[in-house]
Amino acid sequence: MIFNKAIFLDRDGVINKKAPDKGYITSWDNFQFLPGVLKALAKISQSSYKIFIVTNQRGISRGIMSEDALKNIHNNMITEIRNNGGRIDEIYYCPHGNNECTCRKPLPGMLDNAKSDYNISLEESWVVGDSITDIKAGKARECKTIYIGEDSEAMAFSDYSVDSLDSAVNLISSINLSLSSSTERFIKKRRLIIKC
Repeated sequence: MIFNKAIFLDRDGVINKKAPDKGYITSWDNFQFLPGVLKALAKISQSSYKIFIVTNQRGISRGIMSEDALKNIHNNMITEIRNNGGRIDEIYYCPHGNNECTCRKPLPGMLDNAKSDYNISLEESWVVGDSITDIKAGKARECKTIYIGEDSEAMAFSDYSVDSLDSAVNLISSINLSLSSSTERFIKKRRLIIKC
């Protein structure tokens, strides 16, 4: 069986600017891509990774926004990403409040759903987020984790910390290139031994 690798992206604070005062993005008019995000998504979309967004959206359970409004935001977001050469393979969202489910991060339920839906090897996958809850969800399933931000606890807990999605994509690309080069050298070495 062939397993896929994935990059799991948080949404608010990674893809788009967060709403002020810990509020919610309730319409497409409130949605604003962070600088460099569309370019970063276009770059990583050229890889073999599946690209997922995993986002807590408790505003639905609190009655602040509807699921239809969220879907409208996501439809517009995906259109913009595609128009700029990128892709999102699936969006997983948790509409629940605290302690109401197994999918709200830091619980790894959304990662588990993607694993089941797309045959994902979580141990070979990445979680990128701007909150320690994102990092905890990734760690719970042995994903490699990248934190975007300046919180010292999250920086210490994550495998890597950077300042933007563009930097995260460059990091993943460089690590993959390094691993590919090491594997190629190992294969060439084995071939030389066999020939001898």
